[in-house]
Amino acid sequence: MPIIKHARVGDILEKLVPDGLWDIPNEATMELVVTSTQYSATEEQVNALIEIEIAKEEAVLYREERKYQYPDIGDQLDDLFHQGVFSSEMADKIQAVKDAFPKP
Repeated sequence: MPIIKHARVGDILEKLVPDGLWDIPNEATMELVVTSTQYSATEEQVNALIEIEIAKEEAVLYREERKYQYPDIGDQLDDLFHQGVFSSEMADKIQAVKDAFPKP
């Protein structure tokens, strides 16, 4: 059976081999047991697939990291409004809402 060398193997295997048709009975050795005859792969193939999945995740990880660091979208838009960046039509619409519902 292939020996898996990555800590996040469970998450990745869920993508590669659906329906829980795999198991890692010994966490110390990380030996993979596939319990389906539909799927067979060498250790090199499994590790290559895992490397591909890790690369895909890392390629978009910056999105998640940025998402929680950006100011709230409402704050961003309010700043743009106050800086006078919007067109006069959009600024008039925003100001009308602010006038109709002023801050207490």
